[in-house]
Amino acid sequence: MNDLNLEALLAVDAGKLNPKQEKKVEIPRLSEAIGEPFIVTLRSIDSERWGEIQNQAIQVGRKGNTSVDLVKLNRMILLDGIVDPFLGDPQLLKHFGAVTPVELLDKLFSPGEMQMLTAAINELAGMGDEEVVTEVKN
Repeated sequence: MNDLNLEALLAVDAGKLNPKQEKKVEIPRLSEAIGEPFIVTLRSIDSERWGEIQNQAIQVGRKGNTSVDLVKLNRMILLDGIVDPFLGDPQLLKHFGAVTPVELLDKLFSPGEMQMLTAAINELAGMGDEEVVTEVKN
């Protein structure tokens, strides 16, 4: 690491490097169903939690082969990334006849909506953003 990078990193407030990003998105189908805008608040997932989610979605087969359960991965991203509505709210769970927040996800959102929400959470973490890094030309 060159000295300028080292000095710059030491001078910056560490909390400013990875602030939690938030985004509000509307779910048109639910807005139409309830007669007013249905807004979901999404929050970025930090690197440590992201790694935990990925590890929990890995399946190891009998022969030691590994695969990723994409449905589980996406649901875990949604459970961590959706902050409003709170999917673990006992009243919501009871009202929709869901025992777990995962069941509530399936009752509230269509597969396409879940895919869109997952993509939005991933974007908050910088995934799929071509401008996350810039090539340095000499």
